[in-house]
Amino acid sequence: MIAETTRDYSILTVVVHRDYAERVMRIARKCGITGSTVHYASGYSSNPLLRALSLSDVSLEMVIMLAERSIAIDTMNNLDRVFKFHKRHHGYAFCAPVTAITGIKSCEGFCNASPKGETDMKYRAIYTIVDRGNAENVIEAAKKAGAKGGTVIQGRGSGIHESEVLFSIAIEPEKEIILVICPDTDAPAIVESIRKDLNIDEPGRGIIYVQKVEHAIGVSGLEESPVN
Repeated sequence: MIAETTRDYSILTVVVHRDYAERVMRIARKCGITGSTVHYASGYSSNPLLRALSLSDVSLEMVIMLAERSIAIDTMNNLDRVFKFHKRHHGYAFCAPVTAITGIKSCEGFCNASPKGETDMKYRAIYTIVDRGNAENVIEAAKKAGAKGGTVIQGRGSGIHESEVLFSIAIEPEKEIILVICPDTDAPAIVESIRKDLNIDEPGRGIIYVQKVEHAIGVSGLEESPVN
């Protein structure tokens, strides 16, 4: 059974250009974050000429880290000073609250149910998981409802040689995970647009889930200063 903990934890996600993840992790370690995972990702350009020339993908790395909320925010601010996320095409970072942790003895437990400032969380992270080849359709559907763009994370179903099913989705095919950060007021319309255009309600077409975001820096269309 997982015990309760009075500490607040956050997931810090940082998206930077390819080959900068190691630098992100070095800065994070100096701030007190000892572990992280890295995923390859790609950005998406809305420029039709670049898309026609197959030059619309921007190679990125996504670094995901778990830390106490104060450390996560301090790390995000330090990374912003180095990478200047507020400048166009310099990457972005955001923090999202965590409600429970297991598998990490130093911070295992149920976290505070209502992190400080939860009612002021102005942003949402929308994750859409679809079969490879559908990412552009997801982003176009999101943009139609007001999103500024998205990040594509390459994934693979865990049962590549098996016939397992997760949430009615066969997990043999390779997957694409599309991340869209948006104001909380825009999230319902964006989710609905993706749901309708990608026929998510049909079995095996995909999954959408939404996560609250505490703070975001460098996300196109979302201006936020460093957090105290």
